[in-house]
Amino acid sequence: MKPDSQFVRWGIPGWTLAISFIIFALFDNNSKIIVNTANLFATQGNGDNFWALLFAGVLTIGAGIPVGYLIYQIYFYLRWVSPVSKNGFWPPAIHGRMEEMNDSLREIKKLTLGFGEPWREGVIKDTSDHRTFWHYINPLLHEALVKIDRNDVYYRHLGYLKETLHSLGASHLGFLFGYLIYLDMKLASKELTAGDIAIILVCTVSNYFLITRGEQNRRKQKVEKRHFFDAQAELFTSMLIFVYATLNPNINQTYSPFITGAILLGLVVMWIRSVGSNDKDGTQPQDAGENEERAMIGVAFFYLALVVWCLYVSNEYGIMSKMVNWSTIFGVIIYNSITIAFLKIKQNTVDSLTMVQYYLIKLLANEKR
Repeated sequence: MKPDSQFVRWGIPGWTLAISFIIFALFDNNSKIIVNTANLFATQGNGDNFWALLFAGVLTIGAGIPVGYLIYQIYFYLRWVSPVSKNGFWPPAIHGRMEEMNDSLREIKKLTLGFGEPWREGVIKDTSDHRTFWHYINPLLHEALVKIDRNDVYYRHLGYLKETLHSLGASHLGFLFGYLIYLDMKLASKELTAGDIAIILVCTVSNYFLITRGEQNRRKQKVEKRHFFDAQAELFTSMLIFVYATLNPNINQTYSPFITGAILLGLVVMWIRSVGSNDKDGTQPQDAGENEERAMIGVAFFYLALVVWCLYVSNEYGIMSKMVNWSTIFGVIIYNSITIAFLKIKQNTVDSLTMVQYYLIKLLANEKR
């Protein structure tokens, strides 16, 4: 990679942090943060503000590179050598390295990669440490590239996928840090209540849980029939958007509570069906435990819809405006929506990467027979 491209790559997570903070601050109409930001941008008739804004912009662009580099180191620590790196943590948030390597091997037996050479087999037997095994697989891939990839086609594609994967992972971490800095400033200015913190935790944790569970469902299906479209996280965030648009007293609305309740209930039903299995082709395994879990989640969301609908009816009495900080919910909607995009694109990149690695290892194994 060229040095200028490397600097841009390092800077992206840092700039993502700054941009995400600005996005959350600009959309928070009730916060002191937006007032301070607006004053900074109010340059008309004030030369000092213009130079302060220019200086802040240059500083942000320049600081994005070292800050982004630090974010990359945190990302690589979590991905490669942290206590959660082997088995992962809520993948695709943090992928397990052993699972990725197993996906790269599929039906290939680990010991066969020794190719009858004692020194290779000695390294392969020590597979309890995922780092040791990867340190063998990595040069093995290079060996495959040297022997098979005469025109560097796979080399360039593999490099592109790795670069994309790490950029997505580090940028998502920068986006998270920007959101946390925004929340910390709101907490410091005493604009976050215990109820706001509870809403943020419940909604963001639920989003990560649903993304992870959707990926687990997808992986349980047979490879040749893996067409199940899981949209649990998207439907959950759609429900939040719908609640925000229909219950927020700050938005002029003329919706009938009965129509609102019916639409929200429809979203809940769609969500429950997305959790369910595809009985026609049997691609989704089904047992009593899964059915019970699905039923409990369905009941919980049904009561959630019922409670929200009742709150909507009571909204005309001004109850909702006292109970809910709607800027908090809107911030959660933004965070969840962008997180879904980051993690699902990241997962797709991991699938492509492991497929290319499997292809190369398989070709090398066939050649050495």
